[in-house]
Amino acid sequence: MNNVDVALKKVVRLPWEKHMFDLRFDFYNLTNTRDNGISQANGNNAGFANEGLTDGGRRRIQFGLR
Repeated sequence: MNNVDVALKKVVRLPWEKHMFDLRFDFYNLTNTRDNGISQANGNNAGFANEGLTDGGRRRIQFGLR
């Protein structure tokens, strides 16, 4: 399984006050690579050797402001 997670952060300082804030973007599974997981090993199961039944994960993007 290959998975790429990336985080981008930017610190912004306000010139008229001595305050600052952080912008942050987190990208999980950036390439949206499918992970088929482990298929069912039980031969009596309807999902036997069917990799299409697993979710495989999805790309998620999270934004934060502090």
